[in-house]
Amino acid sequence: MDRFIQDEKEVLREFNDLSILFKKDGTYEINARYRFESLISAPMSPVYDDNIGCIVLKHTVLIVTGKQEVYAGGWTVNGELLHSY
Repeated sequence: MDRFIQDEKEVLREFNDLSILFKKDGTYEINARYRFESLISAPMSPVYDDNIGCIVLKHTVLIVTGKQEVYAGGWTVNGELLHSY
């Protein structure tokens, strides 16, 4: 269900599992819910496989609001850095 709420200071746009709060000062907050499938347990393979990826997000907690804020991240697959910010 899509929702749109506006007042004098903020505009809130919600759809599916994503909400974006636009503030009058030009900043915004994005909140998203993630749903991950259950992990499947399988027996260990005797063959070494180094084709594995990694996602890293660096965050800090804002003391004033208590919210977490991501300030850097990146991901890699097969030893190759695909993106970093």
